Amino acid sequence: MAQTASKFFNVMVVGNNPEELLKKYKIGEKVEPYIKYHYLDAEKIQKNSIKILTEFCKNYKTFQLSKFHLNALQEKLKSIKNMSPFEYYQAITYGCTYDENGDAWSDVNPNGKFNSYQKGNHFSNPLILHNGEESYFSVNGKIDWGKMHLANAPLYSRTWDLAVDNCKPENENEVIIKKNTQKNQVYFSKFKDKEEYVRYSSSYWNYAYLDENGWVDADDAKSMNEWITTFYNKFVTQLKPTDIVTIFECSKNDDDELQ
Repeated sequence: MAQTASKFFNVMVVGNNPEELLKKYKIGEKVEPYIKYHYLDAEKIQKNSIKILTEFCKNYKTFQLSKFHLNALQEKLKSIKNMSPFEYYQAITYGCTYDENGDAWSDVNPNGKFNSYQKGNHFSNPLILHNGEESYFSVNGKIDWGKMHLANAPLYSRTWDLAVDNCKPENENEVIIKKNTQKNQVYFSKFKDKEEYVRYSSSYWNYAYLDENGWVDADDAKSMNEWITTFYNKFVTQLKPTDIVTIFECSKNDDDELQ
């Protein structure tokens, strides 16, 4: 069996009991049995999976997927295309129980978003506090958001000047920036203008946000650009000074997606 790749992402959780909020979205948590798939929908489900995977493979750069993930998706797509609707139904309902209609029942959390989690440590940025310390857990009033949101805007603004507008470097560091970025004009071309690039590059954001009202993540946005550039105003500015903010790191197996 091929090794399963994992997706890693960070989540901002707001609440006094952040782990209790998170547990509701853990893959594998047992819930009351429910119908996961209807047998008569097998062919429709297969066609939809093929359509989604084809789109991901076709536009893997837009979805910020690596070549490794692309190869894995292409293999998955090939496998699904070679199955009959019944074979595909058997594959996606593995571990379920079946009723007299052939419908598949499951007690696995339908709202599952991740397989495992831990407090921020390896790949997420810590919160910067007003006292200069860094932490992955803090009362909102103690967080210095100005040190995180748009703090590097001047640097990215100058980067655009050097890379796109072809401005002359004024120091050694700018020479290096110009040399490294001018080779990647394709990347800059995805932004409509300098302002959009600067905001995208220097905005504070996490892949997902969770509070007592539920889970929202980048997959719910029209694009990653929209998610990143609106995250701060949509979530951070709405926080009360007494809200507890915790940053978690989560992982999800690729096999749990696109079924």
